[in-house]
Amino acid sequence: MLQSTPPRTRERSRSKTPTSLAEIVLTPLAALAMPARKLRRRKADRIRSHADRIEEHRFDPPILALRSGEIIFGEDTAEAYRLLGRSEVP
Repeated sequence: MLQSTPPRTRERSRSKTPTSLAEIVLTPLAALAMPARKLRRRKADRIRSHADRIEEHRFDPPILALRSGEIIFGEDTAEAYRLLGRSEVP
């Protein structure tokens, strides 16, 4: 007679709750640096309209940056925050 063995379960070494590698924190705008290599030219009217939309909708879009402070995504947003006179940005 064949004996039934329970199926093997593989234990995970990781915890069940995922840890986030990114988080939104308020950072001083002066601590952020534009990338050394600029891929696009920034037009003043586009940055002004971006700043107007931030004020109009009261929505603060976050800026993606490395821990070193170099901006990866959101150069226009950082310039718009500078126009608005913000000292801390998400």
